[in-house]
Amino acid sequence: MNNTTFESHFGHPAQAAATAHGRVNLIGEHTDYCGGLVLPTLINQKIMVQISLRSDFQINGFSSEFGSQIATISEVASDSWLRFVDGAISLMNEHGANIEGINIHTHSDIPAGAGVSSSAAFEIALLRALCDVTNISLDPKTMALLGQRIEHEFIGTKCGIMDQMAVSIAEFGQGLLLNCQTLETEAVPIPEDCCVAVIHSGSSRKLSNSLYNERLSETIEAANQMGCENLSQASFTDLNKLSDEILIKRSHHVISENQRVMAARDALLANDVISLGTLMTESHLSLRDDYEVSSDELDHLVSLAISQGAYGARLTGAGFGGCIIALMHEDAADEIINAILDNAPKAWLVDSF
Repeated sequence: MNNTTFESHFGHPAQAAATAHGRVNLIGEHTDYCGGLVLPTLINQKIMVQISLRSDFQINGFSSEFGSQIATISEVASDSWLRFVDGAISLMNEHGANIEGINIHTHSDIPAGAGVSSSAAFEIALLRALCDVTNISLDPKTMALLGQRIEHEFIGTKCGIMDQMAVSIAEFGQGLLLNCQTLETEAVPIPEDCCVAVIHSGSSRKLSNSLYNERLSETIEAANQMGCENLSQASFTDLNKLSDEILIKRSHHVISENQRVMAARDALLANDVISLGTLMTESHLSLRDDYEVSSDELDHLVSLAISQGAYGARLTGAGFGGCIIALMHEDAADEIINAILDNAPKAWLVDSF
């Protein structure tokens, strides 16, 4: 998208533009809202946001995906994509922006509902553009926290911080080890002879807010029963304090997943892709059996990837549909990916890098 597109719709050039890429999570799933460890990386697909300021308290939006909508600031319908914009304006005004309305045009090639952070990318790109047009400087961590607040306070999704931190801070070719409790980060290089493939199952995520909130409530209850602030402070020994089988399973996943993330970080630093692949597959089995967020389609893709020679594979994102991520040697990538797609007709390649 270029400025001509914006001008043709709004009748004047954009005053600011910004982009943000989607992300995929190498390992560390459903640990972020438990204060745990995650290891995401950026994908090639991105969103661009172009804006100009208004002075009539209106938000005039045009999206290549969701079409045109107009709303008044603070009076945006709950089901409108302009809720993200309204939230960003409100939070930027807390930082002294004094925004009284905007025109906004967005274009994205990040697939929505695939677990690759299309929402977080929109939030970060939007915040970057608003910072530009108002000459306000926010560091990437602050911007990520504002993006999370948009989700919590304006969208109603009690998400963790991983997506916004990854989109705001991560760099191509590197994983971002993130402690979601302390927000400490470490860049971890991905071996150059590896290929990471993100493959959509063809089944949209069946994750509803009720299912997500159910898992969230289970982790909170388990932590309370074990006397921990969150599950990432618990140990396997603490599981003896639980009597409910479901809470034991949920806790076992989070505790073991945090250990796998650290082991994956060490494997990357040692250029040990075999161990990394094994950890990814173990993560999938834990998500399938202990956290129960997989699906038949995701399980099938993971099995296909491994049978065709991938080092390892796992569901990525919230689960219940969406994507898997598979790790393979770059020389074998095309053959493995084609074999997966040949045996899963509804699946499609989101990205490979």
